[in-house]
Amino acid sequence: MPFGPVTVPSQLLWGSEDPYIRRRCVELAAPYMRGPYRVVELRAGHWLAQQKPDEMARAVLEHLRANPIR
Repeated sequence: MPFGPVTVPSQLLWGSEDPYIRRRCVELAAPYMRGPYRVVELRAGHWLAQQKPDEMARAVLEHLRANPIR
């Protein structure tokens, strides 16, 4: 399904060793992001919450602190 520009603050958490989501897929998302956008690359596979829970939680909390709901 096509989508238009994303204007809300967005963050993509990506495991660089994920066999399903390749770097090219991550790169293809960037042109659609018009608001603040950050990619957090973790050295992990597909299951980030199980493989890198502390790093994932830290990135999510940083994003929420930097972009509070108004």
